[in-house]
Amino acid sequence: MAMGLNQYWGLLMAFSVQLVVAVVLMIVLQRMVRDTPGPSYWGYGALLVLVGMVLAGRMMQGTEPWQRGLLVAGDLMLLAGIGLVAEGLRRFCGERPRLGGLMAVLAF
Repeated sequence: MAMGLNQYWGLLMAFSVQLVVAVVLMIVLQRMVRDTPGPSYWGYGALLVLVGMVLAGRMMQGTEPWQRGLLVAGDLMLLAGIGLVAEGLRRFCGERPRLGGLMAVLAF
């Protein structure tokens, strides 16, 4: 069953609202427990995922070269956001930071 354009944008809007709520909650959590590493990375990661998802979704149907470039930029933001969430989990669990691995994935 194929998803129509209206259903796609409906899902995109619902997921966007969910990500906005997650970003706000991560900001509140970071302000409540300032000495805990991780929540700020989760919030920034969710924000990057939100921006990347909206940008990539908006440019998905474009055929111009600049639109394809923005689609790739949105996908990179999605990957960077997921990587920041993973980095936040590493720091929260007490492991040493490894942002170099995230940069290598994005460069690849």
